Amino acid sequence: MARNKSGCERRLREPLIPEPEKSYRTLMKANTGLRHIALKTRDLKKTERFYTEVLGLKVAFRVSRNMIFLSSARGNDLLNFIKSDEKARSDQGLDHFGFKISKAHLKEIEQRLKRDGVEIEGRRGRSSIYFRDPNGYMVECYCD
Repeated sequence: MARNKSGCERRLREPLIPEPEKSYRTLMKANTGLRHIALKTRDLKKTERFYTEVLGLKVAFRVSRNMIFLSSARGNDLLNFIKSDEKARSDQGLDHFGFKISKAHLKEIEQRLKRDGVEIEGRRGRSSIYFRDPNGYMVECYCD
């Protein structure tokens, strides 16, 4: 038990998620952590075109002719696609991934998706759209 400012006792609650060790917090502040997500694709060229021409990502680098890393304009993140004969499975646990963008860019992307015949499968008000990429992954573009 602990006392609050008025002197009353109050029960201290254990956090649901334990506090990380200080060294871990320091590492996270030092620009480490989740850096990329790697996804399978059956058609690397089609995937590259979709993400660069429709969504506006840039090619960060290629590891080989079967692997590409894409980056967002101001992000410190990478989207990695690996050419694979395996089809992405829905039981792998990935629901969707999202890109935070400006309101103007959201409207522009929505126009490009419409132009390319990509169906908008969901919305969250006026600030978010959901659609599938050429591999079947659900992608969210949002501006909060």
